[in-house]
Amino acid sequence: MPLEEALLKAGSVRLRPILMTTLTTVLSMLPMVLSAASGMSMMRGMGLVIIGGLLTSTCIAMFLMPVLYSLIGKK
Repeated sequence: MPLEEALLKAGSVRLRPILMTTLTTVLSMLPMVLSAASGMSMMRGMGLVIIGGLLTSTCIAMFLMPVLYSLIGKK
């Protein structure tokens, strides 16, 4: 299978599971971030960092890595 076709097929096959796991984890962190209870300031920061890291790593895994792999594979 050609490289571009393999990358497109792998992206379409893996998109749903990756988005589902990211979305469930982000949604489970929202109560921690949105909590107004006293003493939750550290937990709020941790929740924001986790959500930001998950969203960033998902974008990198779904878009940046296939592009880099196709650039390296052409050489």
